[in-house]
Amino acid sequence: MKNLLFLLFSYFVSFISFGQNITGFVYDAKTKNPIESATAYFDGTTMGDATDENGYFEIPNAFSVESVMIISILGYETQYIPFENIQKEMKIYLNESSFDLEEVSLDADNMSREEKMKYFKKEFLGKNFESSSLQILNEKKIILRYFSEDNTISASCPEALVIKNDILGYNISYNLISFDIQLENGYKGKKYIKSVLFTGTSYFSNIENLKKKHLKKRKKAYLGSRLHFLRSLVRGDFVEHKFNFIHNGFTFKNPENFIQKKQQTEEATIFELQEKRIAILYNNDKQSVLEIREKDKTFSVDSFGNISPPNKVLFGGEMSFKRIGEMLPLDYQLEN
Repeated sequence: MKNLLFLLFSYFVSFISFGQNITGFVYDAKTKNPIESATAYFDGTTMGDATDENGYFEIPNAFSVESVMIISILGYETQYIPFENIQKEMKIYLNESSFDLEEVSLDADNMSREEKMKYFKKEFLGKNFESSSLQILNEKKIILRYFSEDNTISASCPEALVIKNDILGYNISYNLISFDIQLENGYKGKKYIKSVLFTGTSYFSNIENLKKKHLKKRKKAYLGSRLHFLRSLVRGDFVEHKFNFIHNGFTFKNPENFIQKKQQTEEATIFELQEKRIAILYNNDKQSVLEIREKDKTFSVDSFGNISPPNKVLFGGEMSFKRIGEMLPLDYQLEN
């Protein structure tokens, strides 16, 4: 049995020029004491800092990238600061977390943790999920549950997932907000994956001893990716970047009949999908599908390739197969 698998995962991010460093202090909301080792970062990027003993952080905005700012540390509720509330100098107060690990772990199910973990790692990390070069260092903290009545697997974690990606040369801190796999029963009880949905926030940093091989693999991960396509969509340079479009068995180099540009500003470009679904072909080899299931077919994309609203556009085929293990930060720039 084969299903066209659609993947949806999102960044809470927008890009507008800001151009200055962001500094601030992080405090305990109750005691007003400074919190050391909290991470302040812009979601989906390499831009962040850890607080010192005084709770102080400073984030250089070298790429003029603005996104939702995330403040996170184990034992406290993660705080999301929207763009319009970000200031050059900030004081942030965190409340202690009320995550009830014991209560959640009491819910038993009839699927082993080993089996659930294999589903999770394959769909979260991607094709290299079994590689020793791609590891979740704190995977024992992950809470996995199987709901037989819905045939779904869900995952949560009381702390940020710590991912070491020696393939692309990144350390990733991933705050998992939601994760759900919808399964479908097949022949002789075999289960197939019908859909995958996960959302979260991420902070990237380079590993020590970054090498040329990492840069080459980053380029390979970028080419033909969702990020690559969306940036090309904004620029309109499809031919140069080897993207074609397929409709009713015919191949087109220009998607104007299928994706129309409605409005363009310095911040973003608004598009409208003219068909329910279009096929995208990269390098005459890798085929993907873009689909919007809502009545309103408009969406916006900024120059960095970030799509808004993030939950509206679904990608199937090749682009849907790429997971966290092949994910690049939104401030990644292709080097020739």
